Amino acid sequence: MKKQDASNRKASGTTKKVYSTPRLAYYGDVASLTRGQNGTSADGASGMSMAGGGPCWIAEVLYGIDAPRTRLVRAWLTKSYKRRDPVARIVVPLYRRFGVAVAGVLRNRPGLQPLFRPLFDRAVKSAHREYAGRAVLRPV
Repeated sequence: MKKQDASNRKASGTTKKVYSTPRLAYYGDVASLTRGQNGTSADGASGMSMAGGGPCWIAEVLYGIDAPRTRLVRAWLTKSYKRRDPVARIVVPLYRRFGVAVAGVLRNRPGLQPLFRPLFDRAVKSAHREYAGRAVLRPV
């Protein structure tokens, strides 16, 4: 019967891959996969440095983890800090020191979020203004 199946495949012009038993791949234990390289925090928060493209804890609480506004503020603060802008040189160290604690309070007490939202909305507008001002539109 197998010889007949093989001859039918050759005649029809289709070749199928031979089935092989699945093998289990090992990439490490769950803790090292989910907590980053140093094993103490999540991959997204493994670097506490804004200069390294670190997290925006308060913006994540206000807008959402993967929200475009969160990413925009994060990128803008990172770039401003690398450029050594005066405001970023003050804001980023304070954010490193108190950001996680403030985000925890805002997460547990959503009624306090309106106090921080105008500040972060202003950061979003500043970031948008900076990045939109650099955009060059080319005719297609």
